[in-house]
Amino acid sequence: MTKENIERFDKKLEWLDKRLYQLQQEMLEEGTFQEYLENKLLPQHFIHRQNRFHYLNKNIRFHGRIMEITQIERFLFCEQEVAVWAICGQGGVGKSKFVRNICERNQYFFNVVWLEKDDFTKINGITKGYKCDKPVLFVCDYADEKEKDVIELIKKMRDAQVKSRFLLLVRQKEMYERCERYAVIKEHHYYYLDGGKITPLDLSRKEYDIKLDTYKEIIEDFRAAYYNDKTLKEEDYQNILDLANKISPNNSQNQSASRCLFILLITDAILSGADKTKMDYNELLQSYFKRNQSHVEGECIDNGMHLLALATALNGLDISDSGLPEFIKEDIKAINSVYTNKEKRADFLNKLSDGYFDKETNILYPIEPDIIGEFVFLWQFFDCIFDEKREKWLDHLSERFDDENDDYFTNFLIRCQANWKDKGEKLSSMINQRWEEQQDET
Repeated sequence: MTKENIERFDKKLEWLDKRLYQLQQEMLEEGTFQEYLENKLLPQHFIHRQNRFHYLNKNIRFHGRIMEITQIERFLFCEQEVAVWAICGQGGVGKSKFVRNICERNQYFFNVVWLEKDDFTKINGITKGYKCDKPVLFVCDYADEKEKDVIELIKKMRDAQVKSRFLLLVRQKEMYERCERYAVIKEHHYYYLDGGKITPLDLSRKEYDIKLDTYKEIIEDFRAAYYNDKTLKEEDYQNILDLANKISPNNSQNQSASRCLFILLITDAILSGADKTKMDYNELLQSYFKRNQSHVEGECIDNGMHLLALATALNGLDISDSGLPEFIKEDIKAINSVYTNKEKRADFLNKLSDGYFDKETNILYPIEPDIIGEFVFLWQFFDCIFDEKREKWLDHLSERFDDENDDYFTNFLIRCQANWKDKGEKLSSMINQRWEEQQDET
């Protein structure tokens, strides 16, 4: 099969995946709670087919974490009618892939719902009763950003007497403690049989670090999928792990578990010929993006990266929106002048963003994994735009910071500080100062 045929087959398969997902979503609009549960899918891989580092990449199988799986399954099968627990851990440590595996293991015993933003509205709109055939496991990623919706859903399940489990994913224990201040969380928090309170399962803790043999399996999955013509020596596995711990931001080998994402990033860099002796996290991620863009044709990659950075910070960017600020339109115009054909323009943005541009809606989505997206924004803001344009970015972002109805950007800033301390804190300080200046002017 030729390369062109493979690409056509992949595009067709992606379209079929997407259509199936759309049909499933349409079936959720009406009916009983049981019908909603039967038609609710776990997160699918079609959007992320091109992204080799995404947790839904099926080429990288789940390995290890037997002790943590046992702890979570004790929670799932505890005696409480409604029980709430949390998993926390720094970006890239493997929270989402771990919980996705938990869901797949327990689908026979539970109706599993991976909560997206619109699911809260859909569940609230069900009017034909909340009876179901087996307990419900609700998974909420970025739970600290959806805390009010989660609280209302817990109340609804409690009042409807639906046996349910709520597994909340957050970056830091402090973020869960913010959710925990609500009475309904305290009432249904998961407890041991002796009544002692359980703190979140923190996958960043050193005692939860997985063994070298398990990391070798993860590295081998990646190598076999993307560098099948290359091999690694036995000592390379330990060297990759040591380097990942050394250069991961805000991470110490003696204090925190290794981040699987950085192990994969380093494996990718080494197998592609990078010099590991000159590697830090800044060089690692910049070289990954430059290498990833090497197949993208066109003279407006910089304009596309600016849009991708803003889309990541603002939770998506509709490039057809006539109300966008002029400084954003300038980048869009530059791209349109090179790619006058709509299909070629969409292909350019899709390749540049690793598959996060939807040509049907013209929305450029935040790049994932989110820790990489945060890096892209900080890299573009501090290293790739200058002077007047950076001031315009600051003005626009500080306005979003002031929007009480949209706290996505505020949470984005918090994540930047947690993962990329120096630049994250500098950005937050600049945004806050600009916001204060705008308040003084008004």
